[in-house]
Amino acid sequence: MDKHFYAAVSLGLGLALGIVGDIFFYRRLIGLSFPLFVLLSVAAFFAFAALARKQPQARNLWLLIPLGFFAAMVAVRADMTLTFLNVTAVLTLGALLLHYFLLREAFDSQSLAKHTLALFDAGFAVVLAPVAQLMDAAGLLRRRSKPGSHLVTAVLRGLLIATPVLFVFGLLLASADPIFARYVERLTSLLEVRNLEDAFTQAAVVATLGWIGCGALAYAVLRRIETRSATAPTTAAAVTEPFAEDSPKAEGAPSPAEPAPAAPKPAQSGFSLGVIEAAITLGLVDLLFAAFVLIQLAYFFGGQGNITVEGFTYADYARRGFFELVGVSTLTLGLMLWLDSVTTRRAGGQQTLFRILSIGMIVLVGIMLWSAHLRLTLYEEAYGFTHLRLYPHVFMFWLAALFGFFLLSLFRVRRNIFALGTVVCVIGYLATLNLINPDYTIMQQNITRYQQSRSLDIGYLRYVSADAIPALLPFYQQVEDRELRYGLGQWLIWRQQELDAQRADVTFLSAHVGRDTAWAMLDAAR
Repeated sequence: MDKHFYAAVSLGLGLALGIVGDIFFYRRLIGLSFPLFVLLSVAAFFAFAALARKQPQARNLWLLIPLGFFAAMVAVRADMTLTFLNVTAVLTLGALLLHYFLLREAFDSQSLAKHTLALFDAGFAVVLAPVAQLMDAAGLLRRRSKPGSHLVTAVLRGLLIATPVLFVFGLLLASADPIFARYVERLTSLLEVRNLEDAFTQAAVVATLGWIGCGALAYAVLRRIETRSATAPTTAAAVTEPFAEDSPKAEGAPSPAEPAPAAPKPAQSGFSLGVIEAAITLGLVDLLFAAFVLIQLAYFFGGQGNITVEGFTYADYARRGFFELVGVSTLTLGLMLWLDSVTTRRAGGQQTLFRILSIGMIVLVGIMLWSAHLRLTLYEEAYGFTHLRLYPHVFMFWLAALFGFFLLSLFRVRRNIFALGTVVCVIGYLATLNLINPDYTIMQQNITRYQQSRSLDIGYLRYVSADAIPALLPFYQQVEDRELRYGLGQWLIWRQQELDAQRADVTFLSAHVGRDTAWAMLDAAR
């Protein structure tokens, strides 16, 4: 077996994934179909790798865990924003997994720049790789005289001849027997072909998904793996020579081991700073942050008495500045990363000075993040919870965790620990949002505020999904305020009608935990 055969297999598997994707997604609500499609795609990759006798890098397969989690949550959460983020996370993790699928380089030891280049490389390769596979598969048909190729060629030609014959005979037999026709209708109903325009649209869906599937298979399994530095990803052009041997040096090289703690940064080519410039920058920013923190300790953390002396109410003082403080914290992290990368410093006093100033800045930023947390908490207590307040609130905690990873990188605990920490924090942030169920949490917190004699913004209901119904329906059944009850009832009726319409075409593939749970609750209270 050679590259021509594997090209034909990749095209066949890609086409199969395209047909499955059309059955799963065309004119259907997204739900259980998404994690099932992801599962089938992953199974196809491993099966193709086994057929091609390629061994995946086991150390990089942990990416399958968050990928599977976010794929599953698409069938659990009804919030469209969260669904978009989950699908984006699946595509991003999938692209990274494609790139590192066979590489001896460990994903967790690479830099953020390498991950970014890997995403671009995978994106371009998935689009371009099927061209080479089509050319190689066409070469298989031209090699009739070579041993072992006649059988494959005959099978392909037989399928081309049999397809129209089966179609004609199937129509005739369906016309002759109504029971047979019913089974044929059940089979064809999966594709939901209604008219010629529909057929062309579905053909385009199958072709698009099949093309991407073929490109992903070729990029992940068939591309040439070369020896290269940790900062140079495999190029998309490598998929045109899928079975070139790795160099002898690469063959005998061990998988990347954990490096020893790195030495202090030496002088580097290109733009660089001395420790004096870096120390001045860090020191002055530390002084500015220290002054701000002292004011926080005296006024914000000191209580209402000190604020009213300055002419502010405690609520007015506390309910501002959250986004500014988070912005300052994010920019500070970027500044510290930049200084760490361009500052040349020797072992001993220079390294110690840089680390002390950096640690001081991290401590001060931590205090500012805590101030931001308290400010947003007070704002939420006063005006209620919204997506614009909940999402940044969760982000702030993971930003604090990212500062912890920067601290580890500052002491060179391991190579590219900050890059790994960034991936972990992004995954953790999205996982946290999925676990807390934003729409449910927002409405549950706002209901709690109402029960504490606060107002409830009925108008905000137009921004929440069916995920909020488990919180709102029990509250609606107990609330005594007639105007509020009327407003809630109108929203619940609208949601019930929407879910009823969606369930008119519901199938197993459209199963969705959030929507199905909401409909069951509303149906019981109909």
